[in-house]
Amino acid sequence: MKAKNIVFLLLAVVLATGCDSDMKYKDYGVTAVTGLLAPADSYYAELQAGAGKTITFSWEAAQTENGITPIYEVVFYATPGGNELYRHDAGAKTTTVITHKDINSIASLAGIEAGQDGDLYWTVIANNGIIQGVSDEYRRLVITRLMGFSNIPEQLYIYGSATEAEDLGEEMLEMKSTSSDGGEFEIYTRLYAGGTYNFIGSNGVTYSVAGDIMEESSNPISAPQEGIYRITIDMNTKSLKLTRITQVQYVFSARTADNENAVYQGNGVWKVSNKYVEFHQESWGRDERFCFHATVEGEEWSVEIWGSRNSNNDSRPGSLTGDFWNVAITPYVGLSVYDYSWKFTEAVDYSTVDITLSMTATLDNYYCLVEILD
Repeated sequence: MKAKNIVFLLLAVVLATGCDSDMKYKDYGVTAVTGLLAPADSYYAELQAGAGKTITFSWEAAQTENGITPIYEVVFYATPGGNELYRHDAGAKTTTVITHKDINSIASLAGIEAGQDGDLYWTVIANNGIIQGVSDEYRRLVITRLMGFSNIPEQLYIYGSATEAEDLGEEMLEMKSTSSDGGEFEIYTRLYAGGTYNFIGSNGVTYSVAGDIMEESSNPISAPQEGIYRITIDMNTKSLKLTRITQVQYVFSARTADNENAVYQGNGVWKVSNKYVEFHQESWGRDERFCFHATVEGEEWSVEIWGSRNSNNDSRPGSLTGDFWNVAITPYVGLSVYDYSWKFTEAVDYSTVDITLSMTATLDNYYCLVEILD
């Protein structure tokens, strides 16, 4: 009996709230947004790739007859009142931010070419979950599109007969993401003459190169002169750069007679094996500083220091592991053999060691590993 009373009570509530005095369903309305506040009409934005680059949109609040806070969507068009290109969910707030990258994608849908100027139009739709209030006001947004791809993958891979992939038993090699903003990648790898290669993104898109510009294509890229390369890609500008690395040399700063070329092992790794290390005696103590010098082709400079992140390390590290051994790359311009060098630990003095320089793309940080053999 009690259960039946509860059912009747719920039914009475529904009837009272959903019907008028004539027992007819009441269609609660929502007003259209009557004022678009920002950005101003004909606002211009040169779109940029950085994750922090956004445009703020704001508008006056709509009203609902049942008092429920409306939900808003910012809607974009190629022409006022034309076909919708995109809806951005702003929730219950009357302001929202949209990234330049998202607007760049919308501009692509509007037919605006990469790097070109064009117009978008936007308005705001309010709804209360039942019906929509569509504003009849539109504002023009003038943009210059990014030069790069509108759909940039989070991960990028290189594959093909010119790559090391087969040597390493892999179908493709993952490239390192080098920017928190996304779209920038690099890899240290060998390319074989006579072979070809391509790139493929985690978005399933294959990339090639036409001239100096990347494109969405599966056309194979012919490998250049055989060698070890740093391949850098910026998908925000469709640029690809090959820097050939002709030599990586271990440099003992205080006694260059101890210098020795590192041997490339594959997968972005160089190694100096069975190296006897004896610190250099100075009037103030024993000097233990070392780094690597890479000879490169394709940069404004010819030599890079592959060494410490610190230009000067005051004391020896307490361990052969840890962040101290992370690698920084510094152009060897106006510097000395002591700059950006690491210091061996005290235990390395009068020892034979293996020194491994790992520039493998899958690492969080490139690093130098010193292993004492005796």
